[in-house]
Amino acid sequence: GAFRITLAPRGPCWVSMRVNGEQVFSGLMNAGETRDIDARGTVMLTAGDAGVFAFAINGVQGRTLGGSGQVVTVVLTPQNYAKYLLPQ
Repeated sequence: GAFRITLAPRGPCWVSMRVNGEQVFSGLMNAGETRDIDARGTVMLTAGDAGVFAFAINGVQGRTLGGSGQVVTVVLTPQNYAKYLLPQ
């Protein structure tokens, strides 16, 4: 039930992450910054600019979550996170 999410935006992007309802990160990230978060359970991830937001789960690159300037929230669980990844 555990997985590692790596946040790595390609440009300025506000990011918020909650794990099982508890805020674990909230802030502005810039291109070149990364943050690894180990999660177990349900993750609510909000990207303030989906067009520049990039992430990986367990080392596998995530797919684009939306367009430039779009605010997107996704809910990741151990059962569904694979659908947010690029095909291997």
